[in-house]
Amino acid sequence: TRAPENTASDVSSSPDDGINDICSSDGDVIVLADDPDFVKPDRDARKYRVIKLKENNLKVLLVSDQMAQGAVGTEAAAVHVQAGHFDDTIPGLAHFHEHMLFLGTEKYPKENDYENYLSQYGGGSSNAYTDMEDTNYYFSITTPNEDPTKTSEGLTGALDRLAQFFIKPNFDPDAVDRETNAIDSEYVNGKTSDSWRNYQALKSFANQDHPFGKFGCGNLETLTAKGKPKLLEELQNFWDTYYQSYNLRLSVVGHASLDALQKTVQETFGAVPFSEGIPRYEQAIQANLEKKQKTTNAKSSDLIFTREGAVYGSIAFGPEQLGMIRSIVPLLEARSIKVHFAVPPLDDPELRDSKPYRVLSHLLGHESPGSLHALLNEEGYLTGLSSGIGIDSSDFSLFSITMSLTPKGMANKDKVLDLLFQWVALIRDTGPDQLRLYHEELRQMSTINFRFRENGNPTDFCSNAAQALFDEYQDPKLLLSGTSMTSQFDPKVVEAFLLRMIPDNALIVVTNSDLKEELQSAELSEKGWSVEPYYGAPHKQEVMSENQIQIWQSPPDFDRRLHIPELNAYIPDDFSLRCEENSSSAPQEDAADRSVISVPPVPIVDSDKMRLWHKMDTYWRVPKAFIRLSIMTPDVYASPKSMTYNRIFQRILNDDLNSFVYDASLAGCNYR
Repeated sequence: TRAPENTASDVSSSPDDGINDICSSDGDVIVLADDPDFVKPDRDARKYRVIKLKENNLKVLLVSDQMAQGAVGTEAAAVHVQAGHFDDTIPGLAHFHEHMLFLGTEKYPKENDYENYLSQYGGGSSNAYTDMEDTNYYFSITTPNEDPTKTSEGLTGALDRLAQFFIKPNFDPDAVDRETNAIDSEYVNGKTSDSWRNYQALKSFANQDHPFGKFGCGNLETLTAKGKPKLLEELQNFWDTYYQSYNLRLSVVGHASLDALQKTVQETFGAVPFSEGIPRYEQAIQANLEKKQKTTNAKSSDLIFTREGAVYGSIAFGPEQLGMIRSIVPLLEARSIKVHFAVPPLDDPELRDSKPYRVLSHLLGHESPGSLHALLNEEGYLTGLSSGIGIDSSDFSLFSITMSLTPKGMANKDKVLDLLFQWVALIRDTGPDQLRLYHEELRQMSTINFRFRENGNPTDFCSNAAQALFDEYQDPKLLLSGTSMTSQFDPKVVEAFLLRMIPDNALIVVTNSDLKEELQSAELSEKGWSVEPYYGAPHKQEVMSENQIQIWQSPPDFDRRLHIPELNAYIPDDFSLRCEENSSSAPQEDAADRSVISVPPVPIVDSDKMRLWHKMDTYWRVPKAFIRLSIMTPDVYASPKSMTYNRIFQRILNDDLNSFVYDASLAGCNYR
């Protein structure tokens, strides 16, 4: 299962509005977007196509990596399913189902056939994760590009084996005992992890009528409580209900041409049974739209987020769960404060385009002089601060501010929280004109980052792209840029989002290993402590007083050292290159001259005190520069004492410079 908290446009009247005009029919497929129409990074030489198979409505992303013939590289694929542990009828069922799919199918009945096959191709491998509402299956193999007009034998066989998961899995009863024990082993290991303990504790703090409160991992007790026949029955029902072609998305990266990959996908995944419908979350949300009609003249504070609470008929974190301070005792030494604000899901129609959480996360987590981070660091309270969406589901999100504290910081946690809410109030009181400028900065940086983005790991790309294919309201040609780009600033939406960042809409979780002494001093119940039943994290709750809520919501005074950051002066706007005009214009291995990579740098300065070397890149041709400075001295390692002093100096220097180089680092200028 996925590790805890790892976890990212206006709705048209129809999912296909504005998309049909770019669709074309090609035999047994509908081409939703072809390569010439795709919005891609400048240096991306890969070719893309989004199709829908007519045989079964399956939507697929095809990617031809354009690797040179004879070269060796990674091919990968992933299938994403909109079903996860929120759908469990038995605690851990979705997780167990994920395990069982790997243990043989009707066409390939041997348990280890899939893994053994993949391992033949450069040590290829597969994996999967089960999340709250999603399950993702993926594999990768290493193969040569022998013939670009044909899909490699390795990828063809791997796709056929993966397709059988969604055609006819075996669900062998003889494997049940072994896999329930395997899941129980995962669960037992998780009991020693503070991440899993804290995650399940957070789930226990939620409204237990909402599926977020479920125990997703499962264990031997929960899976076998109703007996093996019932478990197998529920396992098959889960597959029958959710593993429908319209509820699946496939992405494939291969060496072959798009036409060859398309043919292979049709021959393998075309056998997945036909089903018709729309993903169930969309269906549930549409049914709830009538209950939350928006008025055209709504004030900012009256904006209705139509997806919030629209899927499961309950709110994960409502008034009864918020306005609380929860304390948790970790296993290892740790001190942190997390402030969770209940906010709408990220794909709510009001949030999709303007993405207000990005500018707020940017400001709340800023590290420049005058920021909350800089002030807490100056006081010796802080070791780290981050902010952003921590939990996101189809009908709610949690916007979280996490502060990792020193012992001194935890001893002064009330002051830390006072300063935090002062910082939130300062940002809330910032006028829309200034917030618009910050938004524009982020938009510029997003555009730059996308424009010059380099291709990453094909396996990770496939896994993420398969999930992105579920966005029915995004033009398929924008698949690569959709999540990374930010559109126009919307002051009404930002104001409405900011109004959620108030103390009585917050759950504060204090994780403090110093509380172990309190646990040992008396019976848990006598001090108000209770224990989360699955992972055993001790915790207690405290209701925020009305006076405290009032002070935090409207701070009576502000620390004078706090001030909103200046605009970023380091965002580049000139991307011209100084390399030769006649060198290759694209990093394609079959077009550019790779021999220039091995050309050594040339000395510019060569004296007794300094040597300076420079190399002009004429191959990759991206607006990046790298500087490496080495100070040569025997004093650093002259003695253990000298070595220790130098390491301490390095850490102090990094800490001292951090707030002054923060803007530059945001703009892409990094150092270490």
